[in-house]
Amino acid sequence: MLPLFVLLVGVGLADEDSSDEGGGDDDWGEDDDDAGWGDEGDEAGFGDDDAPPPEVKKAQWWRLGGTVQTDEAWWLNEREGPALARARQTLDLELSASRGPWRAMIEGHGEVDLAILGQEQWDDPTREAHGLLLQPRQVWMSFAAGPLETTVGRQVVAWGEGRLVSVVDVANPKDMRDPGMVDLEDLRLPVTMARASLSVPAGATGSHTFELASILESSFGMRSPPLGPYGSLPGLIESGGLPPDMAALIDMDEVFSSLDVDYRHLQDRWDPAHTGTLGRWTWRGSGVDLSLMGASVLDPQGVFVLPELTEILAASNEGGALTIDIDHRRMTMVGHSGVAQTPGALVRWEVAYKPDMPVNVGQIIDTSTLIPALDLRIDETALVQGVVGLSWSGWGGATLDIDLSKGFLIDPPADLIFPIDAPQWGLRAAKPLLRERLMLDASVLSWGWFGDYGALARVGASYEIANALYASAGAIAYWPGSERGPLMGFDQHDRVFTGLRWDF
Repeated sequence: MLPLFVLLVGVGLADEDSSDEGGGDDDWGEDDDDAGWGDEGDEAGFGDDDAPPPEVKKAQWWRLGGTVQTDEAWWLNEREGPALARARQTLDLELSASRGPWRAMIEGHGEVDLAILGQEQWDDPTREAHGLLLQPRQVWMSFAAGPLETTVGRQVVAWGEGRLVSVVDVANPKDMRDPGMVDLEDLRLPVTMARASLSVPAGATGSHTFELASILESSFGMRSPPLGPYGSLPGLIESGGLPPDMAALIDMDEVFSSLDVDYRHLQDRWDPAHTGTLGRWTWRGSGVDLSLMGASVLDPQGVFVLPELTEILAASNEGGALTIDIDHRRMTMVGHSGVAQTPGALVRWEVAYKPDMPVNVGQIIDTSTLIPALDLRIDETALVQGVVGLSWSGWGGATLDIDLSKGFLIDPPADLIFPIDAPQWGLRAAKPLLRERLMLDASVLSWGWFGDYGALARVGASYEIANALYASAGAIAYWPGSERGPLMGFDQHDRVFTGLRWDF
């Protein structure tokens, strides 16, 4: 554990009784010191005339807070290299301010993973993605004039009602470096955009909100590099490029051991031609919320442009670098989401139509040579997706979330590399104990009804040791599945983890 963590925790525990939350009131900077005092205090008969009135503490118009934490994890499977999978130290700082119609937020994030930096088996792209990270997160300013509010800067816009799975949440990129975080709100990353929203009361029937946003930054989130701890490139090559009788002749682990392999996004980050446009209408009624939305954005997932296997082997022989291109083509989405409150639970749903969804297609086209060629191409297809979810709470604060998603391809192309229409479902349960100081949770995420394309399961527990100081522990297990899917090659990635976090 870093000395910085120990120092900050010690200071926080010493000062926790004197902390001022602040920043939560809308009334800033008004001079109310004389309100309710004046001459009426003498007539009320409380003390003599010379006693000073009690001090009225004004709400603070700004607040500085954050989180410092340490996370460690160990591999459970037999594998080459050290058993330590992660030793990540993280510091998040947040400065928020609100004064009159103005609001602002500045967030900074820093992390260092001593396990990645201290182990020689990782290549340079992995060290850059997992080892050391310093970046801003939300940085925005907003101005409200009556029912109209405008916000400019790096921000998060959560679309849809999915808790674990969503088909309309296309506004923000995701942090996908560590598969196992199944809650969408833990994955979203801010992106630079200009956004305006107009709220219109609808009398007794509810209210309407109209939103329009322009995404100015082509940011595609974070993912583990191809040869990182959660990279799937070797699994992709072995499953698609080498038939069984050739796999014994080419050791892909040896091929990749001398390479530095990284992803390269083909779209420029600040190219005006790649600006995204989003619009949404929301109606909030009595126990029901409904939304209609549309977007024209770059595909956040992207499609791969793989080099030929001969190029991979040539780069390996030279001990050089290899780049895997990712093409984020423009896509259109029209969607609807809603949530309805029932006596026992919340029912949630989403529907999306994507008429020009980019996909990878391909097959082995030549198996007569020692190294067969993988014909990997890019195509487009029309895709309809739906999500149905259920959220329940009860039994002493226990919660249960279930999401089920299924896609339907219209005139599907042949030889899809990844089954984008496959069913996906997720389940998350949590139960507080010991007067809510102990929280137990478990979650499952599956691609395919029975994990045919991969599945993962996670269990954990978090205990509040002192005010805002939490200790956690748990385990994650992966099943790659029998078909090519997002967890391809994850047969040695099970791990246990521990953590310590302090919110201040």
